[in-house]
Amino acid sequence: MSNNNFFKKISFTIIFIVLLSFTACNNQTGSSGGQNNDPSKKIEISISHYWGGKDPRAPILKEVFDKFQVDNPNVTLKIEELPGDNYQDKFNTWAATGIVPDIILTGLLPYSQKYVDANLALDMTPVFDSDKEWASMFPPTMFSETNFNGKIYFVPQGYSPMILYTNKNILNEYGLKSPETYDDFINCLKTIKDGGKYIPVTIFGKNADNTPWWLAELAGVMGAGADYNAVCEGTGSFDKPALLDAATKLNEICDYAGIGINGIEYNVSASQFTNEKAAFMLNGVWALGQMENDTENGSEFIKKLDFLPFPYIKPEYKGYSSSGVDSGWMISSKIDSSKQDYAIDLVKRLCSKEVASKWYTEAKMLCGYKGVTVDKNSLGTFSKIIDISEKANSFNDITTPWCAFRKADTDPKFRELIQLLIDKKIDEKEMAKQLDEVNLK
Repeated sequence: MSNNNFFKKISFTIIFIVLLSFTACNNQTGSSGGQNNDPSKKIEISISHYWGGKDPRAPILKEVFDKFQVDNPNVTLKIEELPGDNYQDKFNTWAATGIVPDIILTGLLPYSQKYVDANLALDMTPVFDSDKEWASMFPPTMFSETNFNGKIYFVPQGYSPMILYTNKNILNEYGLKSPETYDDFINCLKTIKDGGKYIPVTIFGKNADNTPWWLAELAGVMGAGADYNAVCEGTGSFDKPALLDAATKLNEICDYAGIGINGIEYNVSASQFTNEKAAFMLNGVWALGQMENDTENGSEFIKKLDFLPFPYIKPEYKGYSSSGVDSGWMISSKIDSSKQDYAIDLVKRLCSKEVASKWYTEAKMLCGYKGVTVDKNSLGTFSKIIDISEKANSFNDITTPWCAFRKADTDPKFRELIQLLIDKKIDEKEMAKQLDEVNLK
């Protein structure tokens, strides 16, 4: 064999191996988009989400899907809308079976962790690396729930601080003003309770659904947000003066919510508030759109409300609110290569400044993206929620990230201890002792 032929064969073999390696990598990571889009090939992309029905984001989603199909007539979108209550059960089933839709809307941690652990989520890091302009739209704090081992697997969409929703009419009836401090808040609760006509504050405590959020807010406005975060991460002790005091104050607030809050579900609590039987409710921004859409004369009801950050205890934490990303889009790592670039394009359309602007103006929801142009003066009372969100971001160094909180929130023992505290079956010190014995990671 001549040297020429030998080197030709070696060169061909090396090129072949390199091409195989590139193809294998491209099947497991997101490409920059575009090279696999063959307009002559008919394909179907399956999508599952929970923003259907009366959800204020549903029309915006439909508009994006419709425009995508007009631009890509060879692509059929097979869309599955699931009720929010059943979605996480379905999400867990997908993770367990490995049979996954091409694109999924997820509530992120702890559910997203399961997909990464099972190698079911497409690595989107190359997409962010290849489109710096698009990537610059996302504040770094939005990636706290989407990054695993230095890689981005979920595109965040949906950002919310916690809001203390307040019925101004009820306060006015008793000559009260919206509370700024914790003492103001307790005075409002006491005055309304003494009046005997309304529930001072509604709390949905079944399965410790709402009560841990109250605890997180109390810890934050006392300057113990970082300590609470460490407890949630499993790296810190709850047995600290500020955290114990936060637990004491949680019980104080719950006493004004009435007996049996550990059995109250969200829909019951929300109904108490929207039917104007309760003066205060703590919830995320998503509740605003739900109240407006699900309540008779919802737009008129919203006008009766004030939107507040949690009443502060230490002045330097005025405006504090725990906040984070509440949802994001995932592309399956099992998606066929012929679909992948189309899926990436669709997710980038969903997570864009144009869509974010509509979230503000049409859905009364926050995306949290940078550089979104919107006239706050045209948003009425919703502009106050934007102000709360912007102020909350200034506390990012001590705000309890939702990713950390959810790790603890999904631990059955954590929920059990919160309920035992509310039922006065254990005190703050015993709760701290048992929390410290539980690995919440």
